[in-house]
Amino acid sequence: MASILYLVFCIISILSVSVVVDSRHHHHNAARAPGSEYKIYEHKATLHRQLPSSGTAAVGANQCSKNDIAIAQGQVGVQPDGTPTFSVEIANICSTGCAITNIHLSCGDFSSGIFINPKIFKKLARNDCVVNSGEPLATGSALSFRYAAASQFPLSVSSLLVRYFIW
Repeated sequence: MASILYLVFCIISILSVSVVVDSRHHHHNAARAPGSEYKIYEHKATLHRQLPSSGTAAVGANQCSKNDIAIAQGQVGVQPDGTPTFSVEIANICSTGCAITNIHLSCGDFSSGIFINPKIFKKLARNDCVVNSGEPLATGSALSFRYAAASQFPLSVSSLLVRYFIW
């Protein structure tokens, strides 16, 4: 199943136009790929939602959005020094099979008392953390990590890149 998803992702990457979902812009443009029978769309939209309560919600048909990145976290333990430890899971729950890349989270002044693999989650600047080094998070896939801090940091999707095509 994973190799099929990877193959689909590779085909989509070759045939698709990147779609940036960023809260600062709103733009819609349709175009036909030269020598192709595919209609390719580029769409930017404003969306706000931290945790999907059930299912998925997309801006339009066959489209993934910020709503399709689920973030769940909770306290799972305590460090020997008494600092709480939290577990975070970030999942792509898009039902249309979009490849979601360049996932950035609003993360405030995030810091951790324990090591986090920077390929999974990395703070770039105040209130800007990147997931999976900006690489694709396949539909149905999830990444998880733990951090230690005095309190839980609120995490929400600030921007992402969606790659898709419509037959």
